[in-house]
Amino acid sequence: MRLRLALATVALPIAVFTLAGCSSTSADSSASPAASAPGEGSAPASAPATPAPIGSGAMAPVTISIMEAAHDVTVGDTIVFEVTKLAGTTVDSDAPDVVAVTQASESDGVVYNPGGTALKVGKANITITDEQNKPHYIHIEVTE
Repeated sequence: MRLRLALATVALPIAVFTLAGCSSTSADSSASPAASAPGEGSAPASAPATPAPIGSGAMAPVTISIMEAAHDVTVGDTIVFEVTKLAGTTVDSDAPDVVAVTQASESDGVVYNPGGTALKVGKANITITDEQNKPHYIHIEVTE
């Protein structure tokens, strides 16, 4: 009789401990939020958004080859013109209020291709004169 009482005394705490250590399964996670009252370990109605990584809003520039005849861009796009040689190459826009251009340059050992910025809706004809003084024409249409 004492042996049964001793086993029951040992078995009862083990059973309670085992039950307390159980976790919910994926079937249990579909329970409605009303199943637990607020402040009793339930998650808030909406979790705060994860912050976006730094620079995540930056857009890659639109690269346009010197050999292209036409290209469409949108307002705000940064444009980079691919040229064969930077030295002696110039770029010009017939509508600088639509597409403002920048010449090739070098700063602190970094070399920058000629480029531009799409400022407003419209059309611009870009003339890129290469190092051999040969003109290349690119028609750019800027849309919203």
